[in-house]
Amino acid sequence: MRALIRKHFNEWTYNPHWGGDGLSAIFQGENPILNFNASWDPIDIEDAVLPAIEEGYETETVPISLHAGYYDGHPNMPLEALVDSHEERFNSLLARTRRENSYLIEPEAKLLLEPHLHFLRRKMPAGTVVHRARIGFAERNYRIFERPNDAWFYLPYEGVALGAAPPSVSASGRMNRAGVSFLYAASNLETALSEVRPHPGHVVSVGEFRSSRTLMIADFSQVSIAEFSSSDERLNDYWLLLSIDRLFSVPIPPEERQNYVLSQLLSDVIRQLGFDGVSFRSSVGTGINYAFFDAAGFEYVVDSARSLHVSSLAYVSRPLRKLTREAN
Repeated sequence: MRALIRKHFNEWTYNPHWGGDGLSAIFQGENPILNFNASWDPIDIEDAVLPAIEEGYETETVPISLHAGYYDGHPNMPLEALVDSHEERFNSLLARTRRENSYLIEPEAKLLLEPHLHFLRRKMPAGTVVHRARIGFAERNYRIFERPNDAWFYLPYEGVALGAAPPSVSASGRMNRAGVSFLYAASNLETALSEVRPHPGHVVSVGEFRSSRTLMIADFSQVSIAEFSSSDERLNDYWLLLSIDRLFSVPIPPEERQNYVLSQLLSDVIRQLGFDGVSFRSSVGTGINYAFFDAAGFEYVVDSARSLHVSSLAYVSRPLRKLTREAN
């Protein structure tokens, strides 16, 4: 419970000293921790959760601090929600990629990941089917005797043409450097389609690929916070892995593509540690994304390719806090 509060809530939303309404107020309405029911008695909710959260700081018997506390008599900055910010060691690596060559940072990145490999290892059995999408099509034909709206027929990319681009034409991507060929795929069709970022009017080729052998995947998508809830130090380790998962999954605007330097560095380290690929959550689809380091581990599922027309897109936005400047 305490770890989940830290994951989803900034301290100033619940600490009365920072203007919050108290910890129990978190659970008096819809929240990401409990499956809230409006018919519940507020007193019953408070009685259920308060014993777990009434202590503010980590002790020998109480895991996870819920308050930042004081240093030399002065209040520390309020604790941040893990989902809204990056862990300190992650931020340090990101800052170094802006001023140092990647190979100089690799040893430190490897040391950060090695203690957590057993939480990341997941076997992908031979025969696992994944989905892939590519904007465009192989051929378009016109049949003169068909009705006008049905006159065009699209032949999708399939086989090698739908698979990973060869190294000679591989552009820099989220996980691969230019000239390095990875197979990007997803656990379902909707996610594969969303991840190629098509525009309305685009025709997209989609198809399936099947793994030809058992693969070892570094899975950042299903790391359980329960494994890291025994102390503040362990929760920081979870925060590190969560930060990496967000780096892999969150869309990066074209003007911030320098952030790919860190995701490419981390994928290199993961490959060096013996993994065949990486899986991470999708921020634009319901499934899981994959980046496989060797496309030869997959074979095209014959006749699985088809063409889709993108008719519309939906944008979801959220308001940001407004910065105000007081007049002098």
